Amino acid sequence: MFHSLAERTALQIVIREPDEKKIPDLRRFIERSVLGDQVTVVHGSLTSLPYTDHLFNLIVYPGFIDGKTFQGDMAELKRVLRPHGGVLVTGPTAKDIFRAGPFLEKANGPTNTATPATPHVAKTTGSMAS
Repeated sequence: MFHSLAERTALQIVIREPDEKKIPDLRRFIERSVLGDQVTVVHGSLTSLPYTDHLFNLIVYPGFIDGKTFQGDMAELKRVLRPHGGVLVTGPTAKDIFRAGPFLEKANGPTNTATPATPHVAKTTGSMAS
């Protein structure tokens, strides 16, 4: 999934993999795909992220494709999500897609809130990265 996203965008992609045994295979795949300048693989949990607030434009939990439910800390993901235009995908349905944006300021005042996105957002963010 990250491969498709990397091929179609100029995004810098960080893959955070909790299973240390999977990292060598992921890195070899990235090297063979010539994506090394665009994709980085790091080992770590999804509960305490070592990133600054509001760093990521797009956060995707790809495990839902294999039927897995996100077990990490949703508040932690929202903390590192860009507050204006950031998109968070944790599942295949519109209720699993959160979009933070300035359109919320008019209704709620200046806040960093996330709300369910429209199905259109689901279609435009079908590729996965974290």
